[in-house]
Amino acid sequence: MQILQYKTAVSKDFDQIAAFIASINTKISNHCLHCDTETQIIKNEIKDAHLRNEICLIMALKETELVGVFGGDGEPLPNGKRFWLWGPFVKEDIEEWEKVADGMLLFLLQQMPNNKELWFFVNAKANKLRAYYQKKGFEERENQSHVYVASKTNYLASQNPNFKIPSYFSILSFEPSYCNALEKLHTSAFPDGGYSVEEMIKMQDNKHSLWIIIAPNEDFAGYLFAAVQAENEGYIHFLAIEKRYRKKGVGEALMRKALHWTFEEQQLSQAALTVGDKNNARRLYAKVGFELLYSGVGGVKKQS
Repeated sequence: MQILQYKTAVSKDFDQIAAFIASINTKISNHCLHCDTETQIIKNEIKDAHLRNEICLIMALKETELVGVFGGDGEPLPNGKRFWLWGPFVKEDIEEWEKVADGMLLFLLQQMPNNKELWFFVNAKANKLRAYYQKKGFEERENQSHVYVASKTNYLASQNPNFKIPSYFSILSFEPSYCNALEKLHTSAFPDGGYSVEEMIKMQDNKHSLWIIIAPNEDFAGYLFAAVQAENEGYIHFLAIEKRYRKKGVGEALMRKALHWTFEEQQLSQAALTVGDKNNARRLYAKVGFELLYSGVGGVKKQS
């Protein structure tokens, strides 16, 4: 195999990288779920993460030809300790696919000297990627995750004029006085996951919304965090309800609030979310218009 050059992508490379990833990520055997399959959406994801200094993408070049991309997003670089991998994406006609991927992974890790955890999330049918990560010492999670999407058509069809949240509950934008209660529930519901409470609070703007639902006596009942994920998609990152308030319509009320924001206020065409095998709210998601898109498998490798 001809000697390859590896480099860290910069802004001028993002359009080329987005098109390259899209051309490979549509194939089930190489389907990485941490990024999209459409060029424009991938481009937006890259640029948004770049603005927050949360993305690093490595390019493999054969002379001037792009033959591979491997990287991802995570906690602010270069000091971030957790990183979610995109790829590896390697041209199918390249000899020694695994060696190209290995070269990019090694170069990537050199850019993140403080990294402690690498995470992958791929389509459950992406046998090529699953085999690669297993070979590299990643511990695959036993339980699968499931990606659901809702179109505006399904959202409108699922409207229930008879649904009413009990009058003694109130949905509010996040208020600082509930920070401790939010922190406690978020840590319990999502011990491995994603954004911290501090990050969610800081991210609030016209494209990121954090709602809380309050019971009588100003008691904290639950929360939902949603965002404009890409040009035409909203994403529900987190939904959690305190046990004492479950089965009272609280979760449905927050979901309907988030979907109204996604489709009516943001005018997006699709909403998405990801849940685990043990999540018992999947019936709720179907009730408000979500359909299963595909199932995924995740895993982690902890760095010494």
